[in-house]
Amino acid sequence: MSVGNLVVGLILIRNTTNTDYGAYVLILAAVLLFTQLQGGIIQPEMLLRLTRDDTADRATLIGGLFRALRRAMFLGSAVAIAVVFVMGAAGLLAYGTALLAGTGVLAVATSLLREFFRMALMAHRRPTDVLKSDTLYVLMLIGGAWLSTFTPAPTAAATLSLALSATCSGALAARYLWRHEPWDIHANAHIIREIAGRGTWSGIGSAISWTFTQGYGYVVAAVLNVGAVAGLNATRLILMPVGVLSNGVTLLMRPTAYIWLERHGPTKLIQRLLLAAAGLVCITIAYAVFVWLFRDWIFLEIFKKTFPDRDRLLLLWSVLFVLICIRDEAMLLLVARSQFRPLAALTLLCAIMALTSTYLLVRRIGAPGALVGMLIGETVNAAGIFLLSAREIRRVRSAGNEVGPQN
Repeated sequence: MSVGNLVVGLILIRNTTNTDYGAYVLILAAVLLFTQLQGGIIQPEMLLRLTRDDTADRATLIGGLFRALRRAMFLGSAVAIAVVFVMGAAGLLAYGTALLAGTGVLAVATSLLREFFRMALMAHRRPTDVLKSDTLYVLMLIGGAWLSTFTPAPTAAATLSLALSATCSGALAARYLWRHEPWDIHANAHIIREIAGRGTWSGIGSAISWTFTQGYGYVVAAVLNVGAVAGLNATRLILMPVGVLSNGVTLLMRPTAYIWLERHGPTKLIQRLLLAAAGLVCITIAYAVFVWLFRDWIFLEIFKKTFPDRDRLLLLWSVLFVLICIRDEAMLLLVARSQFRPLAALTLLCAIMALTSTYLLVRRIGAPGALVGMLIGETVNAAGIFLLSAREIRRVRSAGNEVGPQN
């Protein structure tokens, strides 16, 4: 996935304008918002139930959730596309903007279905099946991005290829899940109400988290221009392999964290999570040093472009990815303990600080100000997660519920 995203970004950077690439980045950010929101609402309860329930209950859970999601996607997409069409016909949206909005709606809907089956496969500990479906997704996405550069509307064409890739990849993931453990096709779709009710705070936290991890692009586009987003994301793209590695490890560690918590207690869990974070930090630093040494060659020979403040952006992104590796692993204790409300409150505080700082600093120092603002938010976020984790461990110990061998 990391290599695929890097190749797609490279194709668009080399063969389209900064405005076209910046618009594609903003669409991807919107897709990420909805997939994170879905994951925040569904994933924690799904992981918990798939770990504890028997085969029949698991089949009912997946079947009910899939029916509810499919119904919502069809209805939501139809309404959104109709609104875009009406606004375009009324002249409220330019033709190009309406085309981007319409393809963006399709990309969001298909990506949600794909992510649902990826989550289910991960919960069943089927990473090989996820890898196969992701490989199909990446190959189709790269081919679509390349073909889009020959069209008069490359951003819309690339977004449409994203939707098609997500559809085919999601169908393959669904097939693998069915082979492993079929779901109940007649399950009650109303189960989503119970799941959503319990995952409200997790979903809110995911949405708020997006605002300061991805919302910077919209701030930069509003304060500066869409083209400025291209420079920010191009430098981020170089370091994305470690970001995707951290995200992948976190996805795999999530179901494991539930098991470790039950078997060994929160103290052992946080120790193991921090060891995983330390390993990721070492990999991130090593990769960042490699990129820094070869930065001139990367920009001039591979990207065929250079961007203002590229060195400062690279350094800031490197520090950010180190913090993200620590944050992603450390917060799994709070997720496993279902501490979504304090996590959401902390994330809201960090989002407000990050976006406020981003807006003020972008006006003052340009695009690098967005990353400084994010650094402020991520630093406070990491510190808050450690404080909340320490409080949770003390609470468990005082209640006498610590389990597993203690050293």
